[in-house]
Amino acid sequence: MRMNGRIKKRIILAFIILIYNILGLISLLGLYPNDPFYWDSSWSFIIFILTYPIIIISFTYRYMQPNTLYPIYIIQSIVLILTLYWGDFMIRRTNAK
Repeated sequence: MRMNGRIKKRIILAFIILIYNILGLISLLGLYPNDPFYWDSSWSFIIFILTYPIIIISFTYRYMQPNTLYPIYIIQSIVLILTLYWGDFMIRRTNAK
């Protein structure tokens, strides 16, 4: 059974969005020296800057409350769902033309 081209595009986009969101989450969980993913290098700053569009709300919360991590997971989960819906909408919109 062959996969439809539209479904294949949607799966690839969903995978890219998922990886992008995970990278953003890792950069958020590495801001402070006692964080689980802290790594003192320029790569953490580069990943932070590249993923800033999807972590802006979580970063604001993280800056105000640096000790609690579970709200960061909740906020990033909501951002992931919204981004997946947006990506699906864009794929459907481009396929409709």
